[in-house]
Amino acid sequence: MTEPNRKSGADAPIETSAEPLDHRDDGGGDVAGMADMAGATADDDGTPPAEHREPGYRNKAWLQAALVTGVTGAAVTHAFRIERAGFARMLPTIGIAYLVMLVGAWRFAAARGELREQFAPRRLDLTMGALVAGVLYLITNLVPTFVLQGRPEESWLWRLYVQLGEAKAVAPPYIGVAVLVIAAIEEIVWRGWVMRALRVAHGARTALVATTLLYGLAHVGTMVSLHIPGTRPNPLLVVAALGCGFVWGAMALRFERLGPSIFAHALFSWSVALFPMWRGKL
Repeated sequence: MTEPNRKSGADAPIETSAEPLDHRDDGGGDVAGMADMAGATADDDGTPPAEHREPGYRNKAWLQAALVTGVTGAAVTHAFRIERAGFARMLPTIGIAYLVMLVGAWRFAAARGELREQFAPRRLDLTMGALVAGVLYLITNLVPTFVLQGRPEESWLWRLYVQLGEAKAVAPPYIGVAVLVIAAIEEIVWRGWVMRALRVAHGARTALVATTLLYGLAHVGTMVSLHIPGTRPNPLLVVAALGCGFVWGAMALRFERLGPSIFAHALFSWSVALFPMWRGKL
């Protein structure tokens, strides 16, 4: 009489322990599923899971980056040749190249649904851009004074501004508008297209470093275009591209939109063009 009770008692723990075991299995599956969802939606470095990237996306991102680097390099190298000195000859060459690439940048942002997110202006965009542009402009004025002054390399700066031409030779509104527009488009192409494509493929930090290096590489040709016989190749634009490009890229990542970096780039380029150190010395 007692043995059936033992069996039924033995059966009861098996039944009751089996039910929590099932719940534990389900819970484990839920936790794993939540982890997968979190990995798919929250990535500190900006890289989505591999299964959420289209096949070959990294190759596509690098192809786009190489295309922009090549087109920019060809346009800038040609624009800074001595026979194209002066804003009237330089700006169309650079501007046309960037207008063509703007189409690709715009399509990239539209395909990702980021047009409004990236370009909608916000209250402090102009203020932040102006502050950063002011700091960069101050640095570019101090470096020649303390590093190049009195040395043969001071001719590098002279050669650069000979290429730009005397700002008074062309109506300042024309210069200002052209420089502002080209700088803004340049920012959209490099930080809005190249860096964001590489960010999706590799993450934010890698994208920032890679885009900065490619931006500098695109200006390497100017070392020859701006070269003065008897001196070393002129690295001013390459150094400026590396330093400023890193700052503008960091701004785009920090604010998660292009407004502040567009204003910083445009205002810096405008100030360097219209308020050079050598005004009145040529």
